[in-house]
Amino acid sequence: MDNEKDKSGFSGLTDLASNMNTMAGLEEASPSSEPSKAIPNSTASGKIDNEVSVSPQSSKTAGSGKCVERAVWWKWVLSVIAIMLLIVPIIRLDFQNIVFAAVTVYVVILGVYNVRFQIYRDYTTLGLLLFSLTYRITLGLLMTDWAYLTDGITGLLVLAIPLFCLAYGYKLISKREGLGGGDLKLTAGIGLFLGAKLSLVFLVISIVTGFILVAVLSTILNAKSQVSRSVATGIIWAPAFIACYLIKLFLF
Repeated sequence: MDNEKDKSGFSGLTDLASNMNTMAGLEEASPSSEPSKAIPNSTASGKIDNEVSVSPQSSKTAGSGKCVERAVWWKWVLSVIAIMLLIVPIIRLDFQNIVFAAVTVYVVILGVYNVRFQIYRDYTTLGLLLFSLTYRITLGLLMTDWAYLTDGITGLLVLAIPLFCLAYGYKLISKREGLGGGDLKLTAGIGLFLGAKLSLVFLVISIVTGFILVAVLSTILNAKSQVSRSVATGIIWAPAFIACYLIKLFLF
């Protein structure tokens, strides 16, 4: 009987140990089942994918105002280009008028850029200066008359000297910078391209337009300091150059 009790006790211990091993096996198996929780990870990745797919739309919606604003500016520029291309063949189709129309469009684009960003890039202004010099030299070679080159240099001086004196005098009086270096480089290229007579016309129109614009803005804003920050020279140079272009077509 004692042996049977020992055996039964031993078997009971054996069964208990086996049950404990089984429970331990289940507990060890449960961590291995944790990777099955990759569903939330896949769900998270789906959220990321959704965010990536949605974010461009949100950014596009946020930047739609700027896109519309740029579209308005470029519609105006394209309208000017269309007018120039229509006027040139009607009036007179020759080398000088075609080049004049192209430079007019270029100056208008620079003016629009300046109104929007309040700056002129050096490569745009110096590029116009270099082009104007090349144009004047080409005219001198084609016409065998170097008066075209001297006329361009005179036009450069007609614009550069007064505007430089105006900018320097304004800086001395107000202790602030009026015309920047970009304006002086741009007008130098314009003067070299236009020549003496048209440069004088350009200067007069620019001064009159500038005074009218400042007077109007002073009335609206009631603050000259705000006016100096609001006026972009592109809104002055571009109309003045268009006026010179029309004068060249109809009068010269």
